[in-house]
Amino acid sequence: MTAPTRRRPLLFYGWYIAIAGAATNFIVGGIVNFGFGVFIDPIREELGWSLTLLTIGFSLRSFQSGLLAPVTGLVVDRVGPRRMSVLGIVVVAAGLVVMAAAHHLVTFYAASLLMALGQSMGGFTAYSAAIVRWFNRKRGRAMGAIAAGNGFGYLFAPPLAVLIATVGWRATLVVAAAFVLTLGIPLALVIRDRPERYGLAPDGDVAHELPDDHRQLAEHASDQNADSSVGEALRAPAFYLLLLATTFSIPTQNAFITFQVPHLHAVGYSLTAAAFLAAGYGLVQGPMRFIGGTVADRFGRRRMYVASFLLQGVGLVIFASMTPSRPYLIPLFYATYATGHALFAALFMTMTADYFGTRRFASLQGLVMSAQMPLGIAVPILTGIVFDRTGSYAHMWVVFAVMTSMGALWVSLVRRSPLAAPARTAEARAR
Repeated sequence: MTAPTRRRPLLFYGWYIAIAGAATNFIVGGIVNFGFGVFIDPIREELGWSLTLLTIGFSLRSFQSGLLAPVTGLVVDRVGPRRMSVLGIVVVAAGLVVMAAAHHLVTFYAASLLMALGQSMGGFTAYSAAIVRWFNRKRGRAMGAIAAGNGFGYLFAPPLAVLIATVGWRATLVVAAAFVLTLGIPLALVIRDRPERYGLAPDGDVAHELPDDHRQLAEHASDQNADSSVGEALRAPAFYLLLLATTFSIPTQNAFITFQVPHLHAVGYSLTAAAFLAAGYGLVQGPMRFIGGTVADRFGRRRMYVASFLLQGVGLVIFASMTPSRPYLIPLFYATYATGHALFAALFMTMTADYFGTRRFASLQGLVMSAQMPLGIAVPILTGIVFDRTGSYAHMWVVFAVMTSMGALWVSLVRRSPLAAPARTAEARAR
């Protein structure tokens, strides 16, 4: 008697996790990271703090995130991403409320630390830890999907700017906290750990219906992933090369996120116009991150990762020269930095899983994120000092361009073969 065949669902559950991750990143990242630049000038005007003092708060976020990243990564691997994501949402909301009550720098810094803690616990890492287990061949496009949520987060800048103008920055932070809490927790509950518990294999295959060749390929990749421990990764030169690429790139991206609106404001755009330009960047970033991940799956994730650093470097030089009298630079900036940023966002966590597997993915990614802590602390403070002395951000964008471009060299030096087989590998075997 033939065993009954399980009917394949219309939509693989891994895509529900990806959609929930995209929505969470859109909400939390949009408010806490991408839209937060619109708060800087109103806070400075009311409380009289210098940009240097404010940017210490952003540096504390980098310190907190880097310090806790290995611990939170280990906990995600141990207790599962869903529990960590729920708790992280609660902590982020608490940080927003505390910041709304800030009248002294100590309170402002404490709120920054809370938001960093919440994001470390339940942000991108938690969803990514689930995604790399639910996808193998389609990992780039799935990670691109949740990264697209971050990209669309720039769309929060205009409504936040309007709300600040209407009710003030303090009330805006309270509204944002309620928004994060109300939507973030139900989204986090969508997360599931591994597809095998539901009779599925990564990418939506039903395990017992896989053709023999594909089943062997999936089992072989699974065995390789299971054998990739933290200790093995720490003995591999490829781990440190990928770590260097991330270490020199993420701090410059965080600086762009933080100072994009203030820079545009400083060179002559109104605060509202700068916020809408940031939103336009988000409209470009959202779809480009999904498209970039899909293209990388097809043409090689490492090759596209190298290109991402070069495009970002060129784009930051262009951004340094943008003014209202040079509107022709906007499409050039989108074609370079926006494209490179989108590719990086879709691939930087994917590369860790590709080369070192999924069993200890969150722990390894935590170590990678921890390594960028020193530059993550120094970059915003240095940017604030330079601006306070010169009244311009332009010189720092050129410095960041050089730092980011170095990532292409580090990744090019990787000689390790990836564990995760792209889609064309299975097709090649079939031939």
